[in-house]
Amino acid sequence: EDFNYENSLTWYENMEKMTSSLLALQASGKVDVASMLAPRFNKINIFYSSPNAYSDCKFKEIRAAQKLDGPYETKTDDFFPYSDRPNGFWTGYFTSRPALKRLERVGSSFLLAARQTQALQGAEAASLDVLDRAMGTAQHHDAVSGTSKQHVAYDYAKQIQEGIN
Repeated sequence: EDFNYENSLTWYENMEKMTSSLLALQASGKVDVASMLAPRFNKINIFYSSPNAYSDCKFKEIRAAQKLDGPYETKTDDFFPYSDRPNGFWTGYFTSRPALKRLERVGSSFLLAARQTQALQGAEAASLDVLDRAMGTAQHHDAVSGTSKQHVAYDYAKQIQEGIN
């Protein structure tokens, strides 16, 4: 599941085929959108977007539906624990694996400082590829949250340390 979208070119090409086919079918009348999605929608409008554009659009839609005109309330009390199934609560993931989370912060700081040093030198410097890849991998939702299996956490730490070395 985690690597389903690894080949972005393939996904882009397939999305492009699907989008153009659906729009062509709609334009030709072979797909009657109104009969499938009415009364809310009478036509499909598919386009590429960005997370920012989507968030702006959803924000406006929610605000209009709720007839809100002021700012949202700021939540100050505790959030409920995350749960992904009945009786399956993720209550410790903010505090689990503190050593790995610290190593991730150290590795990230080291990578940033090394990049800045290289930029200031203006000359060819040692490659940061190993640390760059390790820090990218460490941003995975199971690494940074501390929910990975122990042998995987060891591997994240090993990769980061090898990059720092």
